[in-house]
Amino acid sequence: QNLNIISPEKATHYVIGLTRSLKTDVEARIELYNKDLDRLLLPQDDVFFAPRNSGYGIARGIEVRLEKQRSQGGRLSGFVSYAFSESKYRDGDGSKWIPFKFDRRHSMTFFANLRLAGNWSANLLWQAASGLPFTDVVGFRVHSDGYWSFVSGPRNEANFPLFNRLD
Repeated sequence: QNLNIISPEKATHYVIGLTRSLKTDVEARIELYNKDLDRLLLPQDDVFFAPRNSGYGIARGIEVRLEKQRSQGGRLSGFVSYAFSESKYRDGDGSKWIPFKFDRRHSMTFFANLRLAGNWSANLLWQAASGLPFTDVVGFRVHSDGYWSFVSGPRNEANFPLFNRLD
């Protein structure tokens, strides 16, 4: 019903980074970013999705990375990085901020590559990150007709546990 009054969402990005060579094969990097999101399509209510451009959001963060390139005749390369970020939105009516479902505050990655004989190599990748947000179920409601339904807590207020992966 709102298709004739909605407009495209808008995102404005700002990124700044600094890279410094520590040795011929090692460099450090820091990057900051900010993204302003405007005219986000949000539902008019929780029952029907009648979109309207009423949302505003932000995504921002910082990443610090230390990387070693394989030197001439060397066999080892890799990197370690840490990122802190936040991404959240709110409705134009001034409601409280809600984390996006992809909001991941902390993320750490370690990667190592060892060149073996010929064209063979062995890799190790470890990632750890804070859990993604989700909407928790806090109870249930029994209706007068005998049916029941779940009662949800605040949107995206809970987080899954720490994510950890080793390849």
